[in-house]
Amino acid sequence: MRIPMKQALVDRADRTDELVASGRQVDMVFKAGQKALSLRAQKLWHLLVKDAGVKLADNTTHTMALSDLYQTGLGHMTLAERIDTLRELQTTLVEVTAPSAKVKGRM
Repeated sequence: MRIPMKQALVDRADRTDELVASGRQVDMVFKAGQKALSLRAQKLWHLLVKDAGVKLADNTTHTMALSDLYQTGLGHMTLAERIDTLRELQTTLVEVTAPSAKVKGRM
């Protein structure tokens, strides 16, 4: 049974730590030899997406206070660990499939 995205978002409204994204719409491409994000990078990715919210795809610069990391459990990282985690995210390509604004039915 397929659940429409709007319904999936409503069903998870009380679970703010979950990221709802279809595997058909979001895909991550990693650098050679890497198969997945580290746990730290996964947590940071979800935090950044959650912070950007519905403005995630807007053509703007998103910022987040470093102090926000301390409230998530990521604040215990050393500076070197933060840098490594950010570099890991920077070398991961996120591809998003979206409907074409010009051609109906094309992605």
